[in-house]
Amino acid sequence: MAYKSPTHIGSVLNASNLPLRARLFDYKIHTCWPKVVGPHLAKRSTPLKLIKKTLYVTVSSQAWMTEFLYQKAEIMDRIN
Repeated sequence: MAYKSPTHIGSVLNASNLPLRARLFDYKIHTCWPKVVGPHLAKRSTPLKLIKKTLYVTVSSQAWMTEFLYQKAEIMDRIN
């Protein structure tokens, strides 16, 4: 059985589609989501993805989307 030589960790981390920073933010936003938006909005929404500086979120209904829009500035402040 032939073994491959060790691979540098940097090449493994850079092989994914997302940079390490984006992946860490993605993990952090998912784990902190209820704290950021509050328990009521967290039950009815899910952060989907982060592209550049835009966070995409899905909500359960149009009414909750409206509530999100009302609280958008506060949510952005908490995320930052």
